[in-house]
Amino acid sequence: MAVAKLNNANDCYAASSYASQGFGYSNDTLYVPLTYKNVSVVLVYRHPSTASGTLKSDADLSFRITSAAYADLFEIEGVGIGSGGKLWFSTNRRTKAGDTAHDGVHYFNGFKAA
Repeated sequence: MAVAKLNNANDCYAASSYASQGFGYSNDTLYVPLTYKNVSVVLVYRHPSTASGTLKSDADLSFRITSAAYADLFEIEGVGIGSGGKLWFSTNRRTKAGDTAHDGVHYFNGFKAA
């Protein structure tokens, strides 16, 4: 997997093509995964409970994830924050069309929700 920091949601190429399936919420922070082919983006929104109007993603925490091992599909379906602030995520992953043997639940080493 390759992880890259996003400066904002505009860093998502073809943003209108991305699909959103789920989200996570913890400590007044919203985590929204978006997926297009084998690229997943997690946008992080701070303090949605007190927001009014348009909410902008946090430039310091939003990131993009790609996977060369699952070039046909790497799709983050949902995210959650576990004990110790660990970011967990569930995926659909395929090496080729029809592959159903690689879905999983994972977490990032070193990520801590602040």
